[in-house]
Amino acid sequence: MITTSLNTLPLSTHRRQYFPPDEQRQPCRVWVDEQGHILDCCANTQIIFGYDRDALKGRHIAVLIPSLGHVSLLDGGAVNPRLAYRCRCAVPFQVVDYDGRKSRCHLFMNRVTLPNGPALALICVPLLY
Repeated sequence: MITTSLNTLPLSTHRRQYFPPDEQRQPCRVWVDEQGHILDCCANTQIIFGYDRDALKGRHIAVLIPSLGHVSLLDGGAVNPRLAYRCRCAVPFQVVDYDGRKSRCHLFMNRVTLPNGPALALICVPLLY
């Protein structure tokens, strides 16, 4: 007999949606401005972090990745060298979901130019325990 375990991630305080564990391990993408405010995110961000996409727009990335709260993301128009180094060396970042549960992820950062100026594209890859 094959059994499947399902984890839950809240989408709001009134509704829960269930996703198989392998879907929760897929990378997600978040685009942030120079100050770290979330401009947009992919649908998988909702699966991993439990936030509705519209609820994240305008919030600071520190809501998801606390260590990015007091750090300059861009330095001279490029990704902050310390962050870039940490990403290249695959040093995990702690992430926090909607319910406050902590986990870890690998983070990849790329500088992009959007119509309203420079921004960062973040790719978050959840780590298996």
